[in-house]
Amino acid sequence: MAEPARHAAQPTRGLGRIWALVLLALAIGILAWGGAYSYTADAAVRNDLVKVVGAAGATLAFGGVVGGLLTQVFKWWDERRKDQAAEQAFYRAMLDDLKAVYDLVERSRLLIEAHKSAKTYGEQMRTLPDADIKLHNIRRALRPGFPGLQQDIEAPLRECSSFIQTLTGEFRREYKRISNLQAADEARNKEQRENYAKGVIPRDKLELADEAWRAISALEALKVLREEDRSDEYYVGFLWHIDVASLHLRRRLDGGSREPSGAQMDELRKKRETAMAKRRDRAAVHRQT
Repeated sequence: MAEPARHAAQPTRGLGRIWALVLLALAIGILAWGGAYSYTADAAVRNDLVKVVGAAGATLAFGGVVGGLLTQVFKWWDERRKDQAAEQAFYRAMLDDLKAVYDLVERSRLLIEAHKSAKTYGEQMRTLPDADIKLHNIRRALRPGFPGLQQDIEAPLRECSSFIQTLTGEFRREYKRISNLQAADEARNKEQRENYAKGVIPRDKLELADEAWRAISALEALKVLREEDRSDEYYVGFLWHIDVASLHLRRRLDGGSREPSGAQMDELRKKRETAMAKRRDRAAVHRQT
């Protein structure tokens, strides 16, 4: 992710160069005038020389200063415009990366639950490290020149990473066992189908093994991702943080206030509080049973 250039110091350096050139021109003019004045014997000629050279010097100095200042102001304005455009592109790129992270996690959630297979579970879990890498790259891009934005979204990005790492950590621990169960399921099911095709077993006695999915459905971290009745935990653990980070970025686009409005943050907090209340109620019911 490219970072926008910084030109804050350019106006000061440019003005310094202008004043240096003006002073150098004045010094050369004064020396030249002094030499001409010294070698002129006639008093009237000296007076005329003083008037002419003085007026010319004042005009030259004023024109040089004003012209130089205007040139530098236009240059500074152009650099500022380019800098602002680069910042806007930077924020949009970060929003695109956040959306890509959300898409990867949400796709995994939908496909794993829809397919209910060890194959899909393995395929989708292997895409989540890409989401975590995107989050890491966003945090790294913030460090050099965006302290305010870093303060706003560093914590939400870390929470998103933590959610993803919990899922991938569970995958690393459990997938070998699940893969073995899947192989056993496939061998048993192949035998069952062959026996059915030979007429050894009737259709109503055909029982396909599904031990791999049973093991997957028992994975605790994955339950938070895939089970609809635990969507409140999914929101609190992941979606809330995506929403907060996205809100801070959108407010910085196109001359925003750089701070989320109270109404916007209140709306997000209410959604989070509702989700947390559901989670507490479910935990209370679970303890009673």
